[in-house]
Amino acid sequence: MRANSFATAVVSLLLIISLSLFPSAASQEDDWPIGKEWLYYYLDEFDQAAFIGQWRYICVGETEWSLKGTEVEVVKYISYIFTNATGTSEGMQLSGNWDLYSEEYYDVDSGYLVAYVINETMNLRAEDYLDSYEWNYSQHNVTEFLPPGGTGYEPFDLEEGTIWTKNYTQESTSVGEFNGEPFEEHSIYTEQVQYTFKGYEMITVPAGEFFCSVYESEYEDGSIQTQYYSSRAENLVKIIEYFGPDETITISLESYGEVKNTVPSTLEISPVAGVIFLSFIGATAVATVIAASIVRKKKETPPGFA
Repeated sequence: MRANSFATAVVSLLLIISLSLFPSAASQEDDWPIGKEWLYYYLDEFDQAAFIGQWRYICVGETEWSLKGTEVEVVKYISYIFTNATGTSEGMQLSGNWDLYSEEYYDVDSGYLVAYVINETMNLRAEDYLDSYEWNYSQHNVTEFLPPGGTGYEPFDLEEGTIWTKNYTQESTSVGEFNGEPFEEHSIYTEQVQYTFKGYEMITVPAGEFFCSVYESEYEDGSIQTQYYSSRAENLVKIIEYFGPDETITISLESYGEVKNTVPSTLEISPVAGVIFLSFIGATAVATVIAASIVRKKKETPPGFA
């Protein structure tokens, strides 16, 4: 396993987590679930490793974001992830940790993603019979979406089987360190994503039973993401990331409700409370594709279902 390919894998996981749990759009400010939090269960089974964990996701409140000199009214979400890596991959035993604090900013009126900010640290060791590898990685990343949330047709009255596409442009600046070597990167990337409204489904997750709107996102590299949105939970209750026959990641809601305490600057959590890591193989192609997976979610619940 080469260090540079592993660094790309870390960025892939970073983007998946920060962008997979996007909130529902709100036609009015009062529709945003301000003061609510969600706790998710994460499962990634790959090779001889099982990566299992949790993370806390919180809707903090309204603020402003300066986008190219223009002040945008936004709603801020934050996410805390604290992880440990276990098991073997590519014949090597894994150990170490990977931690992430992220902020996401959504336009108050449209629900489109405007920007996200990430602070990430990682210390990982992979060891086999002949040699061992160790990575130390830290990154601060600011990404803005231009225009916010992407452009293209997006239906308001969805029928089962409705297909639409959107184009996303993201501009990112990253500053950090990898194995003691500083780096700074600036990039602009455009991606087209095809969405399908699959209909409605009753599903069971650790948090309970939910009637969900089901959406499918397909990216240019062939990877597919299926999202289950519940108006009762006011967020996604399940996400399935399919990267091909070698890897599937499943994310399920464990609990949700009002924020139980004051939002801390850093979240204190037991080291065993979160174990999460993205497998190394195939991660390179996923990084920028998942970064484009933002779609405005609508509350599509038929009459009689809450």
